[in-house]
Amino acid sequence: MFLNNNFYIKKKNQDHGAIAKGVFLSLLVISSTIPFFLMVPEATPVVAEPSVTDTITGLPDARDIAYDPVHGRMYVTGVISQNVYIIDVNTNTETSDSPINIPSSVALHRIAYDPEHERMYITDINSNNVFVIDTNTNTQVTGTPINMGPVGSASDGIAYNPDNQMIYVSSSDGNVVKIVDTDTNTVNPTPISLTAGFGQPLDIEYDPDHQRMYVTRANSPPTDPSIVDIIDTTTNALDTTNGPVPVGTFPFSIAYDAVHQTMYVTHRMGTDVSVIDTTTTPNMVDATLTGQNNHIGISYDPVNDRMYVVENIGRVRVIDTTTNPPSFIGDPIPVGANPFGIAYDPEHGRMYVANEGSNSVSVIQITTATTTIDSATDGNNNPVTDGGTTVSDEITFTFTGTATPPTTVESFECSIDGSAFIACTSPHTLTGLSPGGHTFAVRVVDNDGNRQVPPTTFTWTVEEEIDPVTAIQDLISDIRSLNGVNFGVKISLITQLRLALIFVSDNNPSNDFISCALMTSFTTSVNTLQTRGFLTEAQATDLLQQAQAIQNAIGCNIGALSAATSTEADGTDTSPFSSSGIENDNPILALSLPY
Repeated sequence: MFLNNNFYIKKKNQDHGAIAKGVFLSLLVISSTIPFFLMVPEATPVVAEPSVTDTITGLPDARDIAYDPVHGRMYVTGVISQNVYIIDVNTNTETSDSPINIPSSVALHRIAYDPEHERMYITDINSNNVFVIDTNTNTQVTGTPINMGPVGSASDGIAYNPDNQMIYVSSSDGNVVKIVDTDTNTVNPTPISLTAGFGQPLDIEYDPDHQRMYVTRANSPPTDPSIVDIIDTTTNALDTTNGPVPVGTFPFSIAYDAVHQTMYVTHRMGTDVSVIDTTTTPNMVDATLTGQNNHIGISYDPVNDRMYVVENIGRVRVIDTTTNPPSFIGDPIPVGANPFGIAYDPEHGRMYVANEGSNSVSVIQITTATTTIDSATDGNNNPVTDGGTTVSDEITFTFTGTATPPTTVESFECSIDGSAFIACTSPHTLTGLSPGGHTFAVRVVDNDGNRQVPPTTFTWTVEEEIDPVTAIQDLISDIRSLNGVNFGVKISLITQLRLALIFVSDNNPSNDFISCALMTSFTTSVNTLQTRGFLTEAQATDLLQQAQAIQNAIGCNIGALSAATSTEADGTDTSPFSSSGIENDNPILALSLPY
């Protein structure tokens, strides 16, 4: 326990009183360079109303787009330019090795990422090839492109199955889906035949919950019925139990909502978005959203449970997937001309839209809300710094949020050690924490319901609580056994520890500040001894780590100690002892630092 900031030492035990006065003076002389301030952890700003905040230009014929989470890049296909463009999402600029030119291509179309091999797979809508890019070298993989075989001559939709590590490719003129083994980049000789009598297969999307691929089938002419076919990827056969699913006019692109286990289908020649319930047998459309014409690409934001739908008239619409039925929300977001593909960046909370008509990529920042962690205080009322330690199993955080008008901060959500985010307020206290490392995360929810991405985080370690008496005795023993250390140096350090031991053993909590001051003096001595060559770096590091653990166990509060050694604005010393130390004639000072 500590006295208040204006404490005055009055020892009932006069023997201890004389020692206390001299020791505290020594600390003022020795420890004057220790910074007594609280380090407030910094929060990383995040740039809440979804809007275009950046545009990357100079990307001719930008069509489809896919995210590489390993390297933090977006890859964009140039349909006519024979290029693949690479965008660094940290700077929203092209990388130095962009573009990757693929001269043997005819019309680069859709793109999908293989996280197991760190590759991008790209279909060619005017040939039967699939091109493969190694994202580590940003070059074509040797032995590619992959010729997709004799059935069909146009590769269209493409999707990766993480469960069997296969790439699935729809053939828009062959009424089949073909499978690529990503270990060998070879094609399964037996393609999967789709439902006969319907339009060309276009986009394809994986449902990991049921291990199925969903394939949009565009009707021609548009007045004919349209469907979505389903493939059971455990057998690689057409699933006629759950599909096909009748949908609206000219189904084009498709995306999966894993939270609600629904597939969202855009319709290029209609005004609808169809929502397929994947949990029913058979699957069926349980909602239809009416919007504008020419719905093209679609991508899911899992943080906010929203779908972003590209409309080819140069804008993006947002669907709230949490309502029943789902509904369009907010105003359309203007982007570039003739947008096509869209991809989500989970590290920055952004949507990237490829604009084929304006040779660009629009960057939609989903929220501008930010959180700042203002303080972290443990159960002993000691400040904890980001990356620091405490022996307390309790910690309290205070935090504030900001947002760019007209958006406002609506609420906060908190998480500990990767658990699900829950609503919270500041201050927020966590108790019963186990020893070891912990991470606290907090994020703003703005008035549009958008959440800050990434959240603001704070890490610290809860140390096993130790007995400071035993720990000081062990530290004294370790000092005695130091090899190559001068005997006088050992005596100097042990003397300070023996004094700390007196006060930490006296069962008088009001004397804890003296023990803390002595331990601070000890750490200063160790640092000075290392600087002067009396201790090796390894020896000093070990002693300092043990001293820190002892200080934590005692509950040393640097803020309180700072207040005890402060001066008034006019320079008057408010500490209980003179800052000169001469009149005390304290022999401990001579033992504190050997020369």
